[in-house]
Amino acid sequence: MDQDHVLWLAKYPTVNTQARKLEAALRRVEIWTSRTCALQTVALLRNVVGTCKWHSAGELIARLKWLGRRLSSAAPRQRTVGNAVRRILWMIREDAAELSARSQGGGRWQQRSLQDVLAAQDHDTVELEELPGELKQSVMEQILEFYDEIENVHEPIIEQLVRHIPSQQVVLTILDLTDDDHGQIVAKACQNCTEVLLVICQDAKSKDHDTLSSDNTIMSPLLTTLPNVTLIPDTNIVAVMPRVDAVILPARSVAGDGSLLASPASFIVALAAKNYNRPVLAIVGLYKLCLGHQHNPFDAALHDSDPNSILPYADLPSDPSRDPDAVFRRVSTPPSPCAPADNIESSSNNVTSLDVPNPLFDHVPANLLDLYITNTGAHQPSYVGRLLSDLYSPLDSSL
Repeated sequence: MDQDHVLWLAKYPTVNTQARKLEAALRRVEIWTSRTCALQTVALLRNVVGTCKWHSAGELIARLKWLGRRLSSAAPRQRTVGNAVRRILWMIREDAAELSARSQGGGRWQQRSLQDVLAAQDHDTVELEELPGELKQSVMEQILEFYDEIENVHEPIIEQLVRHIPSQQVVLTILDLTDDDHGQIVAKACQNCTEVLLVICQDAKSKDHDTLSSDNTIMSPLLTTLPNVTLIPDTNIVAVMPRVDAVILPARSVAGDGSLLASPASFIVALAAKNYNRPVLAIVGLYKLCLGHQHNPFDAALHDSDPNSILPYADLPSDPSRDPDAVFRRVSTPPSPCAPADNIESSSNNVTSLDVPNPLFDHVPANLLDLYITNTGAHQPSYVGRLLSDLYSPLDSSL
């Protein structure tokens, strides 16, 4: 079946080349910010819908699902790629159902209730076999609107965030190296704040010495726009939390249960804010909402980075007679903090084995969050499930 899709896409060299370049860029991590990955995915699917030939909505959905599997497998950590594909699939299903109802004289298609969405009734797929004449034009218009929504996602978020952060307050936020919009949003929304405390994760500081410079594209909006920014390490989070009035967290992705993946040290910040009864606001665009519950927060294949960035191999003395590859050993799951450290055998001159977990993200449960600030408004974590029913079809939960 995949061979059929490959041959079909090969008939359109321009689109096929664009798909290959995007897949290679995702696999090589040449693009890493969530918004850039989502924008390029939407641009590719827009060209597929507009350029390639397809005969029915069912065929188009099958083609896009196959392409979405390719892109998602190239970047399993970047969940906004799959979210963008599922959002466009939902548009196709809704437009096909509405146009089919009109052609049969049934009037305007009524959006399904939450109960019908969760039930995922099989009769919804029957309406996709026919192709109303206006389907292509309608889908192209919605994809263009979706692209504009992602491209300008920070503007409505700033308007919402200003309403929830009164002036003369002390705000604490975290540096997010994977989100180039976070600095701009916080800088514009917190102009009237007394002080902004910016948490710098020690790992980020050690990996990139330019992170703290004003020339950095992520740091520059905060340092140049706000004169009252104070940089603090993640080890001082609990100490400064009593003087904080509100906490702003950047979100990498949000699950259906209201939990989120965020930058390292986000869990400590949220836990400390909960202890001192400080409100925790999470900034997230709707394209970051994911179907299903959050994956295992201890899945090292998706969450662990190279341990050399926090404990360089060269800084650890070892016996030259031993295998240098045995100095560090990657583990599939981080060891329990209560477990005995029997896997470390050291002497004054060498270390034979050491487990160094280096998480890329923190998993923050929904009970530590107060509000999600999105481009459509402010929502409680318990409302995320309802938002998902308006964005995706359960038939597309697996690509």
